[in-house]
Amino acid sequence: MYERAMGQNFSRLATVVQRFHRLAGLHVLHGQVEADAPRSLSGKLLALFLGTPRQAFSGAIRFELDASPMAETWTRYFPGRTMTSRLHICSGKVVEHLGAARLTFDLVESAGRLEMRLMRLRFLGIPCPNWLMPQLA
Repeated sequence: MYERAMGQNFSRLATVVQRFHRLAGLHVLHGQVEADAPRSLSGKLLALFLGTPRQAFSGAIRFELDASPMAETWTRYFPGRTMTSRLHICSGKVVEHLGAARLTFDLVESAGRLEMRLMRLRFLGIPCPNWLMPQLA
């Protein structure tokens, strides 16, 4: 799916990133994650509604990927919280459905890394103004 969205730029990604985004079927992965807490009241409310972590933490994560050529389901098992989202391609962008939100990303290769740049966010079908958009790194 990511290869279709990025076209020739996909081949510029690091080999390990290409390999991950070419996985098909169900895979369970384990790793470490570090997350900052939302700082603003609007960020805290958005985290509450999306089911994303609301407190800063660092620790183990279990990640389940169910990938097909047309869509992917990502389930992240954070300490004390599970977050599931579904992703597909629409007009060359990756669209992630996360709870009541729809996030649209532009995929960009930068020095072999994959950058998912948040272009649009809709919550309950209502567009999020740019000044309120979360900053993702």
